[in-house]
Amino acid sequence: MDSSKKSVEEAVYRFFDRYSVRDLEGTLECFIPDEGLYVGTGVDEGGAGIEGIRAMMERDFNSTSSIKIVIEDLWSRVSRDGKSACAFVRGRMHACLVDGHLLVPRFRKTMFLELHDDRWLQSHSHMSFPCMEQDEKSSFPAVNLKGRYDLLFSRTIDSILFLSPHTLDVIEANHAARSLWGFSKVELEDLSLKDLTGEETFLRVRQLFLEEGSSMFSLEGLALREDGSELEVEISLERVSVAGLSSCLCIVRDISDRKKQERALLRCLEFEKLISSLSSKVLLKDDLDEAIEFALAALGNFSGARSCYIFQFFDRGSIRCMTHCWEKLKGTVERSNFQDFPSDKFEYFVARLEAGDPIVIDDVPAMGDEWGLQRELLQRQGLKSFVVVPFFVSGHLKGYLGFDDVWDSRNWTPEDLVLLQAFCDVLSQAMVKREGEARLRKTMNSSIEVLSRAVEQRDLFTSGHQKRVSSLAEAIGVKLGFDPYRAEGIRIAGLLHDIGKINVPAEILNKPGPLSALEYQLVQRHPEIGRDILGDVHFPWPIAEAVLQHHERLDGSGYPHGLVGDAISLDARILGVADVMEAMCSHRPYRPSLGLDIALNELRKNRDVLYDSDVVDACFQLAEEGFFSEPPFA
Repeated sequence: MDSSKKSVEEAVYRFFDRYSVRDLEGTLECFIPDEGLYVGTGVDEGGAGIEGIRAMMERDFNSTSSIKIVIEDLWSRVSRDGKSACAFVRGRMHACLVDGHLLVPRFRKTMFLELHDDRWLQSHSHMSFPCMEQDEKSSFPAVNLKGRYDLLFSRTIDSILFLSPHTLDVIEANHAARSLWGFSKVELEDLSLKDLTGEETFLRVRQLFLEEGSSMFSLEGLALREDGSELEVEISLERVSVAGLSSCLCIVRDISDRKKQERALLRCLEFEKLISSLSSKVLLKDDLDEAIEFALAALGNFSGARSCYIFQFFDRGSIRCMTHCWEKLKGTVERSNFQDFPSDKFEYFVARLEAGDPIVIDDVPAMGDEWGLQRELLQRQGLKSFVVVPFFVSGHLKGYLGFDDVWDSRNWTPEDLVLLQAFCDVLSQAMVKREGEARLRKTMNSSIEVLSRAVEQRDLFTSGHQKRVSSLAEAIGVKLGFDPYRAEGIRIAGLLHDIGKINVPAEILNKPGPLSALEYQLVQRHPEIGRDILGDVHFPWPIAEAVLQHHERLDGSGYPHGLVGDAISLDARILGVADVMEAMCSHRPYRPSLGLDIALNELRKNRDVLYDSDVVDACFQLAEEGFFSEPPFA
């Protein structure tokens, strides 16, 4: 025999000599449960337990035919490769019963050889079980599994019902189902799925299972318990066959906790969205009172309160009044009954608020004597429960925000307090902002008044002109639909429209006769001078532009740039009409007043020629309403 092949044969015999089934124990035990019954091929060595398996495997491995097959297999591989080779020693456990099924595990021992100094030596080997298959040819009977299935059915945590496939009547129910519904076994098996679920849930099941013929589906619905309570459940139904009989397998899981957590999360998201939305509206909207009324309605609807209101303290905290109120049903709260309450008559209530404490009263009639007049007042108004949270501005108690219920005593929740406190924080910021804006506006108006008077001091014959132009321009803006914010802008533009005259010599402004061409050119420069003076002042309105253009005319005949039509801003067109009306109705150094009729006729004649038609029409409406017969024109 070739020496190389001889070394292969020697290696194989060494492999089988060294081989021990001890290295199989860990692998075999994966397939052998404690109660497993292993059946051989009809001979005694195939008895129960791992020892019988060892005997079978040793017989398979150590047979002469097995050794010869391995030698030839390895040699053929060695001949092709010349350096290394591997062979598989295959065997079969003849039969075993696992969970009632006849299985035949196949095993495989892999042997690896390597060439060392012209001798083939075993490098390593391993055992594996690549498959576990059922022996279809075996005649061994299956084990009766009913006991195991009964155990699984009764012990599982999910509620399981077997239902009639035609009527959905309960055929059998496990222990979990009896616990979920609260019925005994006998009671439950006398009912149908219709008795155990809400009407809407049953109709959906009926539609899917009986009418549409779905073989498997899941849905969420309600389970009706024996005590009348309801549970949120997930119901899974499947058509099955048991012992050749058609049935319906119904698995029911209680999802009440999960749905509760989902609703809580959704509520939290809605809460954050509400506060964010209200914060933007209250802090950014110009009309704070309108924004607060909107916010109270949103808060009341979110909480389910009957009413939501704000009280504020006035006269350094000596009195409190209801300033804003939303009612679920209009007319429930008479706001006039909640005005001018003296703080010293409600000492305990006010002291709690000043301390920053929220006040929660679930039952007004049960309030203690320490509440004094506050309890009597609430009872007279018919309130049953309320909750209020104070808010502060610049460290001082400004008022409080609250919910109340005029029909029922109510347990106010932590969510109600958090909601009120969150909006109180927003409200405090908004009021600080409004107070700051009011101070700034007061300062700005004072500065504007000073500038306006400075111009008038140099033009004694036109005293009051800018104030009257300002008043008329604001009234025209309102007629044209300006909101209060924009109307304020046109009012300020009116006060400053002639500020450029501060750079025109007083002798020219007060000259009693006609101006020379040069003097008139100097006067015509005042819009540009006014623009230059106001250009670096950061007004929230286009004041400088309106001042620059207030002498421009629609047909291009105006100054300083001869603008035409829409190139002139609306604010400037308003100022132009107001300026002409005031000038013609007032005395000038070189002429007496021309009167209202002549002034209106000028506007009528040049409507859509020099002056904007909408602005002219608004001015005529004001004249018809008597605007020019009242101060500052009267």
